[in-house]
Amino acid sequence: MALPADLFWRILPGQEPAEFAVLINEARGDRWEFHELGFADYLTAVLQSEIQSDILSSAFPSGPHGFRKFTHIP
Repeated sequence: MALPADLFWRILPGQEPAEFAVLINEARGDRWEFHELGFADYLTAVLQSEIQSDILSSAFPSGPHGFRKFTHIP
């Protein structure tokens, strides 16, 4: 069973949002993972099983999923 985890953005002065890195912390421990990807790129890679985490549950992502472009029409 995986423990809860917290996800953070690492934001450095002068960085654009696409350059923010992803940090994952084991919520009840000292383990950290660092991914030099923007959040959207990280999430896409995790959902497509291109990245595996030692902290996030091995069951994540569960079930089938798909991607759809969001189009806002006022």
